[in-house]
Amino acid sequence: MKSLIIYESKFGNTAKLAEKIAETLGSQAVKADKFEEAMLEGVELLIVGSPVWAWNIAAPVKKILKIVEAKSLQGVKGGAFDTGFANKLAGNACKKIDKKLRKAGLDIVLEPMHFIVDSDKGPLKEREIERAINWVRNIH
Repeated sequence: MKSLIIYESKFGNTAKLAEKIAETLGSQAVKADKFEEAMLEGVELLIVGSPVWAWNIAAPVKKILKIVEAKSLQGVKGGAFDTGFANKLAGNACKKIDKKLRKAGLDIVLEPMHFIVDSDKGPLKEREIERAINWVRNIH
């Protein structure tokens, strides 16, 4: 299955997860500023990740989601993840990404997943990389 993981990362935590997810799936992880619309051609699985920025999706990811929404991606499988604090008051980007992917017509096959960082700059909480690997192994 041709997969693409698109992400933004401020301090490297979301990047670590995106790269590990890509490695697990045998696919490519692309940082938002390196994304080109042509990369969506033939994609069968699209996973989008973002750190939680000001209780929301990172601005570069929002721009990509607008492109994704404008494309006809019916039949493409999808999933969303974010990184942020464990505190629910800190915000959530993955559910917002998930909603936009659904609006774009993707078949969501992964529950939106929030991965925890210990502080604003990280590191990722212990075992979060393993959780990410297990998360994508359950694609159906």
